Amino acid sequence: MWADNETEMDLLGFDFLVDTLFVALTEPRLLPLTAGLLGDWGSGKSSLMRITRQELLKIRDDEESPSRYVCVGFSPWQYEDYDDIKVALMTTVLDAVISRNRCRGSVGSLRASVGGGAGADESR
Repeated sequence: MWADNETEMDLLGFDFLVDTLFVALTEPRLLPLTAGLLGDWGSGKSSLMRITRQELLKIRDDEESPSRYVCVGFSPWQYEDYDDIKVALMTTVLDAVISRNRCRGSVGSLRASVGGGAGADESR
């Protein structure tokens, strides 16, 4: 019996899926983009996201700058109803953008209108 924990190593042969998702997320001609990952419980969706996140965080404008991408971890299992999930997800994304010191003023006011600090994910 193996633990059902996501991994940062490709133990499932997902390299082709990581490459496809990476290209979709980084190709300017496809933006804006919404991507969905569908699969059975335990099929590796979280691992695929974690591995892709690692690849995105490697992209930098120069050695000194942070990654060009802001990647946000979010676990919807913590929230009971649909409204809580929407507010928590929006708050988590806005917190991540604010932490990168981008658009601090306008994002801060948007965050306040979303509902404050409702349920930000601890795994950010």
